[in-house]
Amino acid sequence: QPNSTSGQHVAFDQPYIAELDNLKVMLPSNTLYHDIDLNLSKTGHKARWSDTYLIHDSAIPLHKAYILSIRPQAIPGHLKKKTIIGMINGNSITNCSGVWNGDWLETKVNSFGQFTIAIDTVPPVIRPIVFKTDMKNSPVMKFKIEDNFNVMGQAFDLVYNAYIDGQWILMELDSKTDVITHKFDERTGKGKHSLKIHVKDDRGNERSFVQSFIR
Repeated sequence: QPNSTSGQHVAFDQPYIAELDNLKVMLPSNTLYHDIDLNLSKTGHKARWSDTYLIHDSAIPLHKAYILSIRPQAIPGHLKKKTIIGMINGNSITNCSGVWNGDWLETKVNSFGQFTIAIDTVPPVIRPIVFKTDMKNSPVMKFKIEDNFNVMGQAFDLVYNAYIDGQWILMELDSKTDVITHKFDERTGKGKHSLKIHVKDDRGNERSFVQSFIR
């Protein structure tokens, strides 16, 4: 099996499909700003679930997204819904999502670079920033919510909901710091209350924070 294909001429205004082993790259017309000689290669870095592929050059800007498909090695059934296409940046991996099409996992990505198959089974983290059991003197509560993967193409991937005494409350997200804030109002009166925050990532991994507090 070849480890690379080089110099495939791609006209920017024409659709193009390139393949290498268990990799498919489908470029719609006008994905590129100009013609290129497309290079695909296996990096030699063997990930657990698939080869790692280098698609051309991450410094080349793209006008729009293209379809990337990778056929992984056999993945246990209970992990299929946790499987993602990951873009490797140094020591970190960005979650590029992925949906199954037969034996292939495919997604849309908006840059060239290094890609592999990864599995996300790690639930998000909910960390109190401004919260304790005695909240009598605090007008707000704040929590930081984080996931183990950055996500490509979305400002924020975590779905979160919060409840006081079983009633949904508004918590506003600061997308720069990943901090959610709730400003107390008259609905949370004096006395003891129960708080629940529930967070879920795009692969269905979930975590809840449950705590009582006093106002």
